[in-house]
Amino acid sequence: MNIKKKLKKEKSVKKNTIWFSVIIMIIMTYVVFALYYSGYFKGGEIFFSFLYIVVVDGLLILNILRIISNDKFEFYLSNDNEKIKIKDGLLSSPFSINLDWIYYIDAAPKANADDIEVLIVSKKGKRNKRFLPFDDNLVKAKPYYKNTYKYIMENKPCKDLYYYIVRKSGAKKYYYLYLIYKNAYDANFSDRALDYIKDFSEEYNL
Repeated sequence: MNIKKKLKKEKSVKKNTIWFSVIIMIIMTYVVFALYYSGYFKGGEIFFSFLYIVVVDGLLILNILRIISNDKFEFYLSNDNEKIKIKDGLLSSPFSINLDWIYYIDAAPKANADDIEVLIVSKKGKRNKRFLPFDDNLVKAKPYYKNTYKYIMENKPCKDLYYYIVRKSGAKKYYYLYLIYKNAYDANFSDRALDYIKDFSEEYNL
């Protein structure tokens, strides 16, 4: 596994996708206006041509905003090194997780993507709407966490647990796993998560 190569590739893909989307928007808009002023469109064709441009440009803009929002994902230690702070979108406000609250960490490959997601199971999180109750609904939605769910339910330290899944930021998630591993001293880690942490540590000589 080459994490540095993945990071470089992701950065290049994001940049190229944004530029490609902008160029397509400019070309399509120019072509439609040029055809309109040349009298090519007649009657209802005018309305549908401009509607088409609005819809396509709107979808391209949404895709650009999605890429920018994904790139603005932040995951870092608080100044006192007691919390993980997360900002999971362009317009969202940061929220925090006490490192002492983290009970279990798992990571799994995303379907049809050269990427992973990180599952954070916390002993507290009821007041944070981004945390969901840790129950069998997770396994129904994501069957690959079945063994994790079984292990946690057999060894759960308290009545209620909550979870949050880190989906954004691509290969940076390997660093996030390492960051949790080095600072959440009481957390348990799945074998999958430990393998990813080992890959990161070896590549960066940590």
